[in-house]
Amino acid sequence: MNTLNLSGAARPADGCESVMIPGDPERNARHARKNPLPLTKETWESIVAAAEHYEFKSPL
Repeated sequence: MNTLNLSGAARPADGCESVMIPGDPERNARHARKNPLPLTKETWESIVAAAEHYEFKSPL
């Protein structure tokens, strides 16, 4: 077993969810970008209505 495996298997400090090793923050950020916060249909419609009301033009 290498040092990184031992580090990742260590008990996290109080108040922390896990022990992080180099690269974990970047992996977590990539995962978060692939899995955005889900919106209900009603929430999305509210956002679209507000954008239309304020004549927001999407740059896309």
